[in-house]
Amino acid sequence: MRKKKYTIILIVAILLLLSIYIINYNSINKKISRDLEINIPSSLEFEYEDTHGGFHGDGVTLAEAKLRNKDISNIIDKSKTNWREAPISLDRQLLIYGSSSDESTTIPNTDGGRIPVIENGYWVFKDRTTKETKERFPDARSGNYSVGVIDLDTNTFYYIKFDS
Repeated sequence: MRKKKYTIILIVAILLLLSIYIINYNSINKKISRDLEINIPSSLEFEYEDTHGGFHGDGVTLAEAKLRNKDISNIIDKSKTNWREAPISLDRQLLIYGSSSDESTTIPNTDGGRIPVIENGYWVFKDRTTKETKERFPDARSGNYSVGVIDLDTNTFYYIKFDS
């Protein structure tokens, strides 16, 4: 009887730990960290929208979080990624915003919200389009990419993951 009791407690503990791991692994903070190869603190609270789904998994994830000054330095300093100073390069602006001719260009999301163009901050861009896709469709305006932007004027972190 005693052995059975310890076995049940062990199984419940393992299931509890596994559940905590799965929930933590699938948090938006961990997804952003893995995607951009940066260190996002688990304490950051993101507002986000994700339209991925369906058979091919196409969609857009837009996320935003307010940062403290120590968060900014931790994210940039502890990254495996090379952050660049804003403004975002013209070729990336064309891909992200769709146009560079208007300074008020923004990225629309499905509920009408906007991500502003950042002039004072840092950015990182990860092209996740496969080499095979680039070779098959060299002039395509679509692709798979992820962008992280830190706005130093508002202490805001923006994340965009685009899959087409």
